[in-house]
Amino acid sequence: MTDKKKIVQNFKEKNILVVGDIVLDRYIFGEVKRISPEAPIPIIEVKKESFVLGGAANAANNITSLGANAILIGTIGNDIFGKITKRLLKSSKIESKFLVETTTKHTFLKERIIAQNQQLLRIDREDASYISTHQEKEIQENIKDQIQKVDAVIISDYAKGTLSKNLIQNIIHLSNKNKKIAVVDPRLKHTQFYKNATIIKPNQKEALTMAGLKEEDSLITAGKILVKKLNSNIIITKGQEGMSLFSIDKTIMHIPTYARQVYDVSGAGDTATAALTLALASGASLKDSMIISNHASGIVVNKFGTATVTQKELLDNFSE
Repeated sequence: MTDKKKIVQNFKEKNILVVGDIVLDRYIFGEVKRISPEAPIPIIEVKKESFVLGGAANAANNITSLGANAILIGTIGNDIFGKITKRLLKSSKIESKFLVETTTKHTFLKERIIAQNQQLLRIDREDASYISTHQEKEIQENIKDQIQKVDAVIISDYAKGTLSKNLIQNIIHLSNKNKKIAVVDPRLKHTQFYKNATIIKPNQKEALTMAGLKEEDSLITAGKILVKKLNSNIIITKGQEGMSLFSIDKTIMHIPTYARQVYDVSGAGDTATAALTLALASGASLKDSMIISNHASGIVVNKFGTATVTQKELLDNFSE
């Protein structure tokens, strides 16, 4: 049995706090048999629909599917989609009693319309304005209450208004003060807020922009700039090319992808973040954590839609 399999087996002992923007993904499946007489657009005959946890909730869902415990902190609207979200969180055994329910913002909803195995349209129902000071304070108190009980923290930032500069910096400060790993899934508009996190995990395009570079510039230069600028270990995800690490101790490392076939990348970043965080919390090195993370995301991109990876699937992947 490899060390990596032992690490994955140790996931079940870990408690991970996930803070961020909670999204509900709705999939509407149908068939196109005719064009509308009202406009040159297809008419979708709806056959079925499903709801899946997205955003920070997807990161938490991957934590539980990988065998660990997830505590989710964020906001949901006082609406029907908020109720559906809470039902899904309960069925996935995600601790959700620290969610802040708000009447000032609705639940973030991404609707995807699919026919003949092809996505025809995505409709986003969102309000990216920041939450109120009162709601932010409530979230902050919940984080303070839970920080000592967890092994690591994921900051899942989708720039939907849950995470302000003050809140992000306080989460990182509390994590460092309590010697907890803090892994950030970032967004460009908040780049400066993530300073001093354990790991910041942008994709290739985000990394170049965060570093103030152009698309044709060197990714190695971008990684070095971000380490210095943010005082954090930087892991840049590169899709089919894997991941690159730029560490505070000046180590640079490249890990290949383990995806056999890329079917759908929806939510793959959340899966990678969840597996990476669990591996680090289980005592794995940065290199082994990246390998485990790449294996997890390699499994999930072969699934349709926003999906999760189970602990068994990941263990079986290391047996092959």
